[in-house]
Amino acid sequence: LLESRFIGEIDETQMLDNAAAGMVAGLGDRWSYYIPAAEYDAYMEQMENAYVGIGITISTEDVEEGFKVLQVEPGSGAVEAGILPGDLLVAVEGQRVTELGMDTARSMIRGDEGTQVNITVCRGEEELTYPVTRKLIQVAVATGEMLPDNIGLVTIANFDARCAEETIAAIDQLLEAGAQALIFDVRNNPGGYKDELVQILDYLLPEGPLFRSISYTGKETVDESDADCLEMPMAVLVNEDSYSAAEFFAAALQEYGWAKVVGTPTTGKGYFQSTFD
Repeated sequence: LLESRFIGEIDETQMLDNAAAGMVAGLGDRWSYYIPAAEYDAYMEQMENAYVGIGITISTEDVEEGFKVLQVEPGSGAVEAGILPGDLLVAVEGQRVTELGMDTARSMIRGDEGTQVNITVCRGEEELTYPVTRKLIQVAVATGEMLPDNIGLVTIANFDARCAEETIAAIDQLLEAGAQALIFDVRNNPGGYKDELVQILDYLLPEGPLFRSISYTGKETVDESDADCLEMPMAVLVNEDSYSAAEFFAAALQEYGWAKVVGTPTTGKGYFQSTFD
């Protein structure tokens, strides 16, 4: 009917995307959503904490001439080319970013691993153009910092890929440096994979149940911790944007009497999703 009677042009991909999104939205569940094919790669990059690019973080604030480079990832193509924090990104492949806009400029910078893109930056009064190689960039998931009084701070960005590996490594480094207490910061942490969460809790907590889940079929699964644990004063920082695995992390440490939870009430997400391609 639409194809035969609609007076305008029909974008079939957009129509079907909206139909699928509408069916999922019709469930009335805030945690279920449809991902269009055009956004799927970006979604997977987020879940894997990795992307192919040149390794720069740019400011989203509007600047007349371009976009300010806030950060350059170590080991990235941008570092090797000579791009520095504070540079102003003004052109991609000779096209001014003020004309391209943020989204188009970002998509032009992205590409296949091992390929090159020409980036022009303004440094002081001079414009410099660099051929930059696109590489696989792994985003840091967990970082450690020693605070005064030998208190170690572990900041966990999410519980997606590599979270357990990087969190445990950060804890071990702080312990070697003489940490006598630990603070875990999971504020603004959107959660992630249950398996990553369970590995960290198993490392920290004594023997006992860690995570109890019930599937859509009604099957109950309980993840258990072994007797090895880390005994020292701990606290967990949370806020209203601590979701899902971040909330379970804080709750498990609190319920074992292993850590104090400090902050504001969390989101309250007791469900986890599965992704179907």
